[in-house]
Amino acid sequence: MIKYQFFNVSKHKIMSTPNCTLDVWQKKSYSTDGGHHQFQGPETTNDLTNNYWDGMSASSNNAMDNSISSIQTGSQTWVRLYTKSNCDGDFTLVGPNTSIPDLGTLSLDNAISSFRIYNVLPVDQGQVIQRFLNLYPGADKVSKSSGDCIEFYSQDSQYRIYYPSLSQSNNIVSFSMKLDHIKGGGKDDHATVTFAMDTQGYFYDKIQIDYDMNDSAYQVPNWVIKIVDAAIDVAEDEAIAFFDGAEIVLTAGVGAELVIPTDIAIEVGGQILTFGVNHINDVISKLFELAEDGGTMNFSTVPSHAIVRLLYAYLQEIYAADSGSLVTFSESSYASAFCKSWQTDKDTDYINFSNGGESYRSYCPDSSSGYSKMGLLASVKIDAINNNAKDDHMIMVATFDSSGKLFSVQASVDVYGAPDSGDKDDYAAPNSYTIAYNQSGQIVQITKNSVVALNGYSKIEDAWKDAMQASINNNSQLDHGDFSDSMKNIVNAGYQVLTNMKSSIKIK
Repeated sequence: MIKYQFFNVSKHKIMSTPNCTLDVWQKKSYSTDGGHHQFQGPETTNDLTNNYWDGMSASSNNAMDNSISSIQTGSQTWVRLYTKSNCDGDFTLVGPNTSIPDLGTLSLDNAISSFRIYNVLPVDQGQVIQRFLNLYPGADKVSKSSGDCIEFYSQDSQYRIYYPSLSQSNNIVSFSMKLDHIKGGGKDDHATVTFAMDTQGYFYDKIQIDYDMNDSAYQVPNWVIKIVDAAIDVAEDEAIAFFDGAEIVLTAGVGAELVIPTDIAIEVGGQILTFGVNHINDVISKLFELAEDGGTMNFSTVPSHAIVRLLYAYLQEIYAADSGSLVTFSESSYASAFCKSWQTDKDTDYINFSNGGESYRSYCPDSSSGYSKMGLLASVKIDAINNNAKDDHMIMVATFDSSGKLFSVQASVDVYGAPDSGDKDDYAAPNSYTIAYNQSGQIVQITKNSVVALNGYSKIEDAWKDAMQASINNNSQLDHGDFSDSMKNIVNAGYQVLTNMKSSIKIK
């Protein structure tokens, strides 16, 4: 079992007030012609037939059930209004400091039978899970003995994600999610993701990913995975600086009063990019270098995308389903950049292309948008087509900031048959580490424990190309004489893929 934690986050305190109240009126516009009552929360009122406008008994025939026409909430009040007793039926969530003079605008005039008052935002776990699943269109829903899950193909390999679990304690929501790389024969690779956020949308506890590579040949010594220290702070600070200077469009959904605060959008958006840098640097270049299997090597990107999508679903729940402008990836633009059309195999779209007279295959990049233009994570597998039993391949991961600008890129290469000795435990897969920016806007290479300035570059992709080629050239454990022609040119092919990915990023 490999445990990996990638960024520390501060614990943000939510300021609370005692004003957890719900005022209800019998008439519209808070009219004094009818009854009025204030409920103190938190509390649950299961049946309004037992509450009376005049405070009298049932004989007064003045029950509140199906007779509320206007409401106001206190500064620390969230209330779910239900159309049936026992908090059943359709419900509407109303947030703090909200005045609704006519519940008819919500189709709730004289239609409320019960409610729950909370002093913290109540997270609808079912809605978060459903929104998360919606971000995997085309995935197969499967029920297994270990739980409900979705199965799908990505980059020519099959993966499984079990439905995430959420638990709320006051203003902290804890998340857990299990994922598999499906290899069959009882040898699937496994990953478990855990983290926590508060109900404002800040991270409360670090993201942790535990990997269990089920084939004993690929077990990794504990020393392989190390926590990135000061190096990653450079990436996070620069990501936040990008967001702080960018125009972040924040739009509430229809009827929503809450809009994600800009400071949360900046900080969490920066951390979304940061985790991509940190996780991929530590994992893809070390953990999955031990497998001559593109599906295993690509596995680290699957939890990365799942985390971004789960964060998106959670922020949809606590702020607005419509998050406004997004950084997106255009599959049609990507195909057009190659002047090719998509082909399909194993439910996976791909493009065959030539570079330097050699043949390559790019699968359709996986892309995950951050909520409210919080950037984008993209990953792709590139096969160097040769006559070996297995193609050589490259796994490339890129992040884009809130303006659609390339923020970082990292890649690792899996060379078929290397090392010749068959000793996988000491094999170091060639990798570029992460090429990104520092706070001065200078291009740097971020490794596990250092940040090295790369002078003389104006574009990240140029710096990445040289770093990737140098990593291959300087790897003494590879028998370069056995390289296929397509392997010798794979960095140039990767450069073409990265350039085409950049041209496919859109803001919408």
